[in-house]
Amino acid sequence: MYQVMIVDDEKMIINSLTLGFDWKSNGFEVVATATSSSAALKMIQFMRPDIVFTDIKMPGLSGIGLMSRVKQTLPQIKFVVISGYSDFSYAQQAIRLGALAYCLKPLENEDIADVLALAKQNLDATHAVIQSAFNKLLWQPSAETSESFLSALYSPEEMHHPLTVAVARGDARSLLSGNVGYTALEVSEGCNLYLISSNAVYLDSNAFQIALMNAAAEKRLDGFVYLPADDPAVFLAQRLGSLLDAAYAGFIDNANLPLGRADDALPTPSPALAEKFAAAANKNRPAEVLDLLSELTPQARARLTGADAVAIYNLSTELLCRVQNKAAEPKLVYSFELAARFADLAQMLSSLSKQMGTQNNGNINLDLVRNETLAQVLQYVHLNFAKPLSFQKICEAHSISPSYLSQLFKKELQINFMNYLYNLRLNYAKELLENTNMRVQEISEKVGFDYYYNFSKLFKREMGMTPKQYREEHQKEGEKAAASSKLPPCRGAGGKLLRRPFAPRCPHGPLFAQYLAQYRATSREKGCVYSLFFHICTL
Repeated sequence: MYQVMIVDDEKMIINSLTLGFDWKSNGFEVVATATSSSAALKMIQFMRPDIVFTDIKMPGLSGIGLMSRVKQTLPQIKFVVISGYSDFSYAQQAIRLGALAYCLKPLENEDIADVLALAKQNLDATHAVIQSAFNKLLWQPSAETSESFLSALYSPEEMHHPLTVAVARGDARSLLSGNVGYTALEVSEGCNLYLISSNAVYLDSNAFQIALMNAAAEKRLDGFVYLPADDPAVFLAQRLGSLLDAAYAGFIDNANLPLGRADDALPTPSPALAEKFAAAANKNRPAEVLDLLSELTPQARARLTGADAVAIYNLSTELLCRVQNKAAEPKLVYSFELAARFADLAQMLSSLSKQMGTQNNGNINLDLVRNETLAQVLQYVHLNFAKPLSFQKICEAHSISPSYLSQLFKKELQINFMNYLYNLRLNYAKELLENTNMRVQEISEKVGFDYYYNFSKLFKREMGMTPKQYREEHQKEGEKAAASSKLPPCRGAGGKLLRRPFAPRCPHGPLFAQYLAQYRATSREKGCVYSLFFHICTL
């Protein structure tokens, strides 16, 4: 919504324009009026409207004089001249000073709508340039991008004047309009930046604090923080990120609702914490990262900053992508990006922990195993885990002592051999339960268990439910997914609903991908394509 000021020495004209036209439906709102150019000049300096409708002939300073004075310091403000005189010289002067239009009184609604359409087009283009310069500053903060942004917004005389920088989780324009002069910019969906250039003392008033609390109580704002910037260029280049994190303090601790002036000593991230996560992630050890995540108690989380949360997320997801042999995700920069993905920090950490737990549960990317001997052993185990395996015979086949191989498993994978083997078998069993109609006892034998009782007991211990319960739960998920999908449901033999095309996750390395590709076959049934993969271990 763009802001309009109307200047005319006839109150009847002001009232007619203000009340007789639907400004808001055209994307504008009248925020101030004045009956003289001298009064208007002071209000313009204070409120910084986007567009001014001004009469030409007024006592004292004329409308042309008002335009000239304003354009010297605030060239971004647009003017529309309204006059009862069709004098060509007036029109020439107005156009020379950059007026968008020269309109004759009385103005009809159609005339105003046409002018506003032109003004909106012009203002949108200007705002797009400013927003683009701000986006560059946001994602590439530096002295150069900061100066470039300010020069797009202000005149050379004004760009280094002190500002107050505010960040809101929500839309705070209704609280600011008519009380301060500001420029609003979008940081992301639901997050806005306000550069307050005049009357910033209003932000410290009781009236504004009450308005903030009311807006928060009505769920219109989830945070609003601000700080003065004596040197805007330096502040925006060096401290904007910290102010954004301060506005998202509620993401770290949802009991914390930041409203009001931020602490001058903005929170700084903990390098030691990031170094711990980086050390574990760089060694490709999901178990160590999982341990670090579990150490983040509620008390420890409350001490984290938004930058800490971003670092934890980036390092964890980088590790997950490596061990899953996936393309790396783009790194996040700000906590508001996390807030777009998770309700709060607790949910983020829970999600990462679950994913790390899965990776620590036998899904190892063999390409990341650094010890060549262990890599050969794992490749053999992955090929044969559904067969009877003897730890002793594996050691003999690879000319390695059992004690040394045990040490390699614990050092490189943080898990012993038997648990690693059980995890491979259970993961394959879950795939078969989800995607086939095989009886549970058949699955038990297929994945390498001699006795069904041992399989069922281990499955329930690890998954918290029996194999039958696991299948039923995932079948319900498949039915819900099919109900919400526009595609026809996938059904296997006997009409059983499949949650997804059968594709066992047994390719734990490039070798498996090559083998499985050789045995791929496709068939069509009821408009669905089924990809049938024959597990290499059954060949």
